[in-house]
Amino acid sequence: MALDADNVRVAVSGAVLAGPYATTAPTGTGGTTTGHLDLGYVTEDGVTITKPGAGDSTPIKAWQNGATVRTIRSTGDDLPTIEFTLMETNIAVIEAALGVTVTDGATEGSYDIDTTDLPVAGSWIVDVIDGAELIRSHAPKATPVGEVATVYKNDEPIGYSVTLECERDTTAGYNIRTWATALKTP
Repeated sequence: MALDADNVRVAVSGAVLAGPYATTAPTGTGGTTTGHLDLGYVTEDGVTITKPGAGDSTPIKAWQNGATVRTIRSTGDDLPTIEFTLMETNIAVIEAALGVTVTDGATEGSYDIDTTDLPVAGSWIVDVIDGAELIRSHAPKATPVGEVATVYKNDEPIGYSVTLECERDTTAGYNIRTWATALKTP
């Protein structure tokens, strides 16, 4: 295979979108994102999508010379994850990042952090733009997990770190589906 610098992609821009679980899934990079809200600016660290390892393998050894005669493989328990930090402070970001409901009023809004509330899965989309090339990843059943650290400092924007665990959605048939215009038939 020849080296081709035109095939090197850079995530120049993009968007993170969130919607309720069972929101209509996109059908490609050009499909609509109906029911999903764009959550605005993401920090310069961007978005990281991680596919877990292959799981466990158990070699079965023979008595003769300790030769491995078979290897039993099982799927792992880890789920794919999507990680990013949102920079905007608005109702959509707070509700998506913290998994809370914002009560808004004329002069202010409020929300409660209650550790007895279980996180709720939603439908998430990550769009990546590199000139005319587009990448869209869809996680139909992703749940915010882990700690959300909100730091208040006088020399940086307030950010909301999010880690999503992407369960396999039995209706969609995947954990994460990704479309990319660079993968079209030449």
